[in-house]
Amino acid sequence: MRDPAKLMRDRLKKREKCEKMMRDTAFKKYLSFFNVLICWLLIEK
Repeated sequence: MRDPAKLMRDRLKKREKCEKMMRDTAFKKYLSFFNVLICWLLIEK
């Protein structure tokens, strides 16, 4: 069985990574929008 605390940490890490990616591509608005969508889909799985 997986540790829920670890799961939450991993999820937060992924989210931080996605947010960093968003900032890096913020000047390409539509790209960052797709990045967010893809990230959230990956996180929610």
